Amino acid sequence: MQKLSCLITLSLFFIVASNPSYAQCMRHHGADMGELVASATTVVEAKVLNSSSFWGRKGAMIYTRYELEVYQVFKGEARSTFDLVAPGGVVGDDAISVSPSADLQPGQTGIFALKPAVYALPRGVTNGPAMQSVVAQGTLVNYSPVGEEAYLFTGNLASRRVVAQNLVAITGKAPRQLKELPVLDVNRVVMPQVDSIVPNIVSAGVGDVITIHGEGFGEGTGTVFFPNADQGGSGYVAAYPWHIESWTTTAISVKVPHKAGTGNPLLLTTNNGISFSPVGIEVAFAYNNVMSSGAFHRPKLIDHKSRDDGGYLFTLSDDNANNGISVAAFEPVMNALNAAAGAWQDSIGLPIYIGEDCPMVTENSSGSLDDGHNVISFDHDEWDIREQLGEQVLAATISRYAKCGNSEWELTDVDMVIRRGSTFNDTDDVNWSFDGTPGLNELDFQSVILHELGHALQLQHIVNEDGVMHYAASFGATKHELGFEDDMAGGLYAMMEGRSYSPPAIPCFPLEHFDRSRKLGKFNPGFSCIPVDEDSQIQGLQTPASGSAGVDGEVRAYPNPKPKDTPLQLSVYMEASGNVSLFLFNGNGQLVTQRQTQLAQGRHTLEWPLPDVPSGFYQLMVQNGLDRTPLKIVIP
Repeated sequence: MQKLSCLITLSLFFIVASNPSYAQCMRHHGADMGELVASATTVVEAKVLNSSSFWGRKGAMIYTRYELEVYQVFKGEARSTFDLVAPGGVVGDDAISVSPSADLQPGQTGIFALKPAVYALPRGVTNGPAMQSVVAQGTLVNYSPVGEEAYLFTGNLASRRVVAQNLVAITGKAPRQLKELPVLDVNRVVMPQVDSIVPNIVSAGVGDVITIHGEGFGEGTGTVFFPNADQGGSGYVAAYPWHIESWTTTAISVKVPHKAGTGNPLLLTTNNGISFSPVGIEVAFAYNNVMSSGAFHRPKLIDHKSRDDGGYLFTLSDDNANNGISVAAFEPVMNALNAAAGAWQDSIGLPIYIGEDCPMVTENSSGSLDDGHNVISFDHDEWDIREQLGEQVLAATISRYAKCGNSEWELTDVDMVIRRGSTFNDTDDVNWSFDGTPGLNELDFQSVILHELGHALQLQHIVNEDGVMHYAASFGATKHELGFEDDMAGGLYAMMEGRSYSPPAIPCFPLEHFDRSRKLGKFNPGFSCIPVDEDSQIQGLQTPASGSAGVDGEVRAYPNPKPKDTPLQLSVYMEASGNVSLFLFNGNGQLVTQRQTQLAQGRHTLEWPLPDVPSGFYQLMVQNGLDRTPLKIVIP
């Protein structure tokens, strides 16, 4: 099964990349360290001291300021600190997530390539000039917790010494050292030993807990580092203290953070004992989290200002100002958009739809607005993706959240901005392919949109080069199908979370966030924004679950809810004889059980007892050949 690849693979001149690619959401063809350093006014070795979020001057975007403590200066002004600013953050009961954008942690060290920020920032939020990174992840080179290994944002590994030598070769100058970079004094007397990790297949950001068994973990609570999925598994992301559930000398229980990817964790004990775990974990999918009040929260998909259809409908921008492009004016663009949306719809019934009947809007002046319209737009001269997020970025998904009183964090608006590329912008060197057959120097438009729709569903990056949500896109590659155990499982989790969420009835301000029923339902299949009749809109839990299966057939499941002592009965119509596969997923998107049977042409009734399945919300996937039908099941 083919799936989308989203790599940011920049070739460093001293380390050759095996496959030219872009960070999904990003790209770059043949860019090397020299080009990136040349595009920066300042290149420093630094550590993140702290961070704080604030509203921009125009009130349209939240930004996060990261204070950098500088150790060496390879290029530009020698300052003891710099303020790196990136879009996204949390202020009060509002939050914005931008994929891709810097999401740095205090204590993170590495090489930062900076340039003056183009953002409209209020006065007084930065100390000195506000800077932004030339690469979307924030760090050009990220040091390991030990401080010796250097992970390039391309995914390549080098040493700090080699990176410094090559920066000197690029700039032609020796670095100016302001202070010594603190390097961890590893305690080699008491080194922790990892024997096993249970379970070893998990999902990130959904509350899954792994238990690390071994010895020498120490009495106090240390730190667990996971491979960084935003960099393809190279580099590390730390679990915060509230992820740690328990820590003893022989066992550590820790929740898997939403940025964690497949690979081997790293342990740091309170007495500086280090263990690179010999055993790893596999992260099937990752779900976005909002950090608020010292904890991470899983945002809920809701029905917000989408014509009471129960889904997230994308409208299309027709703004031609500032050399902008009307999205619907080009048939190949619309075909690729609808094909990507159709892949999610056909696989899991994803309630995100794109279509020519959607109303047009002219609101892409700032890339994204909190207007209740989920808009797909191309970038333009006044909001150019390369200037805003980085030369490697292909597309960005901007998610807005709000909460009030005792509500959960809710997704209230999600916009997608796509790079114009050389087809629509003479100054751009990105070559899009819109017909699904990219050449060796082209990037597949449909594959990138498929990935961005995953971000709209709040799925985050995974470490799987064949996966739709892998962090980079390769030249000449097409990834048009969703993976069963990662992409589809993550999408099912997102929908089940939304459908099981019952928002409280609360008077909130601003009312535009909370002025209607917000429970996610199932949209009528098809690619149209036209409202449908009431019978085909949101399905209640007391009615049979149903869905199409083939052109003339259908699948029904009853009783629903299913009592524990009553088998689930499935009515299946077969247009032709063949195999039917049944897959039952729990609310976390994990496969609970499955079965397969051979059926002749015609209608059949199947019984599935499911005696050991606990109470909860489930998603039943019925697969008949290439047709997949998702059904919502409730077991009280």
